[in-house]
Amino acid sequence: MRLGLVALALAAASCSAVLDFHECNVDGDCASRGSGLVCNPDHQCINPSPCYVSEEATAPGPPLVIAGLYLLSEATDGPNDHAIRQAVDQAAIELNDLMVPVRHIACDTGGDTTVALRAFKLAVEQFKAVAVVGPNTSDELLALAPEARARGVVVVSPAATAAAIADVPDDNLVWRTCASDNLQAKVLASLVPAGKSLDVLWVTHDSYTEGLEKAFCAASGCDPMTTTPLQFDTGQAAGAVAQMNAPDYAVLIADFDAPALVAALAGAPGQSLTQYLMTDSALTPTLWGAGPFDFTFLTRIRGTAPALPAFTDPSGPVYAAFDASYRGQWHEAPSDTAFVANAYDAAYAIAIGAGASGASATGRAIAARLGSMSDPAGMAVQVRPDEYQSAVNALIAGGTIDLVGTSGPIDWDGSGDVVTAPTEVWTIAQDTGGMPTFKVLSTITP
Repeated sequence: MRLGLVALALAAASCSAVLDFHECNVDGDCASRGSGLVCNPDHQCINPSPCYVSEEATAPGPPLVIAGLYLLSEATDGPNDHAIRQAVDQAAIELNDLMVPVRHIACDTGGDTTVALRAFKLAVEQFKAVAVVGPNTSDELLALAPEARARGVVVVSPAATAAAIADVPDDNLVWRTCASDNLQAKVLASLVPAGKSLDVLWVTHDSYTEGLEKAFCAASGCDPMTTTPLQFDTGQAAGAVAQMNAPDYAVLIADFDAPALVAALAGAPGQSLTQYLMTDSALTPTLWGAGPFDFTFLTRIRGTAPALPAFTDPSGPVYAAFDASYRGQWHEAPSDTAFVANAYDAAYAIAIGAGASGASATGRAIAARLGSMSDPAGMAVQVRPDEYQSAVNALIAGGTIDLVGTSGPIDWDGSGDVVTAPTEVWTIAQDTGGMPTFKVLSTITP
């Protein structure tokens, strides 16, 4: 990916807030709009910098600048965070409508720790961001945590789930709205019957995959008599699949390599009876490729992921309201990609903390306020536009709140991790149009 001097997207104010905004299909369409501009996946002509204004502040006054660190450059042939970026845009749009000025800076990390760190520095130095939503991989978050600590920037990740993040020295500046992999691993382990042969495939040199493999084996035992470990380097999924020996079950732990694993397994000989288990990183429509679709194979895949709250849960109606507004803005379902609701919650928690901290809120001031949002004895506040001011007022008055998120309860512990979180077991089904879709089989709270 080309990195240049930071520049704003050419379009003034908010491009992404306009429904069906479409100014280009290919880079050549941008030639008349300025030198060096390229067409991004949202059909906007932008400077090929890792950072650009995704949602401009329209309310008067100095804006709260939130930087989002996302994977945006793999739009057509791999996992991407466009739906997560849109959730933060959604929060910014709603807050600006409330006359709370918020500017959302989207930065493309390319899924690379070095690029993520550079994007973080650009967002802070050039765009004056005091808070970050993301990054969405554990390696990226671990890489930039020391820089966030040094610069006093609060970071709230909706998707970095590695258990090791809880132990990083961070001056209480790193928070998560997603559950640690320790919780997901317990549910994943419960899906493998005792005594069945099992292959465990995971990507090496990746804190997310290696951490989840360790957590899975701690929960399941990974009996050496029945379990075959198969590590592989990123980009080598086909080679790992070739080493499999037709197990009863196979646990596949990968992030960017998840679609490649599925593609390799689809043609693997001798595995017509193997049941495949995957994790939250696979919960993306890019998982199954462009088709044609073999549902005999795809329906043998199950996985775990953060669960959307049931309507009977206190968070259920909050998520339903978010789902309706998100669909209305973006014409797609937030449930199609994991961690979208978690990103929306992260943006609102930052905004509430900033609002309670007064003008020119710093990252450290916001972080200090986050610690007052998970008190069961505090005033219950839902993550939604019409309850934003109530939350701010309660914190300004010296009280605490009990934040009810769209992704579930925001029950942070002292290290900024959520304590409990429902986990869904999903499978792939065929919709009425003959396309694959994700279907929730059950929800388990470990």
